Amino acid sequence: MPVQLGIRQPPMAIDITDSDAITQAAAALAAGGLILYPTGCIYALFARADSQQAVERLRRVKNRPLQQGVSLVVPPEVLPQYADVGRWLVNELRHIYQWPVGLLFPALPSVPSTVVIDGKVLNLWYDAYPPLRRLWETAGRIPIAGTSANLRGRPGHYTFNGSWKALNRYVDVGVQAEEPMAYQNSTTLIDMEASPPEVFRLGAVSVEEVQRFILPEAVASQQMRIARSAP
Repeated sequence: MPVQLGIRQPPMAIDITDSDAITQAAAALAAGGLILYPTGCIYALFARADSQQAVERLRRVKNRPLQQGVSLVVPPEVLPQYADVGRWLVNELRHIYQWPVGLLFPALPSVPSTVVIDGKVLNLWYDAYPPLRRLWETAGRIPIAGTSANLRGRPGHYTFNGSWKALNRYVDVGVQAEEPMAYQNSTTLIDMEASPPEVFRLGAVSVEEVQRFILPEAVASQQMRIARSAP
């Protein structure tokens, strides 16, 4: 049964093994709701990126200022519709997104303004985690806006119980993953406009793993090199 969001419903928690779980979450997302959803790394808060009202609700829950970005969440084959991916081919992006990473690119005019910060867009994806793609497809292949599922200043949540306890009063649907998830860390972020690409935030994938398995030419950003060399 589709989730009706005209009147605020009590939040619904569903196990991802329930055959209707992704359908329910996708219906809420497409209708402009806010959902709690697993990513294979941590739990995330998702809203539809092309709805100003939905993303404003996400920002209010997170108490996130406008100067702090909200990520785009779309698979690699449609990313060139929203970001200037430059020399990177879709097949190369698919390879990169087999790992839990976020890639920073210049934004195109077609990308929803809700996920643009300083003319750039940060796209998060993990193609080796099928429930993420199934959500996107079931919701109608809409652009998704996402943040980690935690309140501002609090650590991210790697378990459903922790994230649900903190956020159930703010969301319409929460989907519980089969736990533990493969990575219990945030995504590693890479600036793809830099030459060579720069890792500017560590997460589930180390700089050494990025260089060995994903982007051999990648380097740590200057800020990261300074931080790593500090006593």
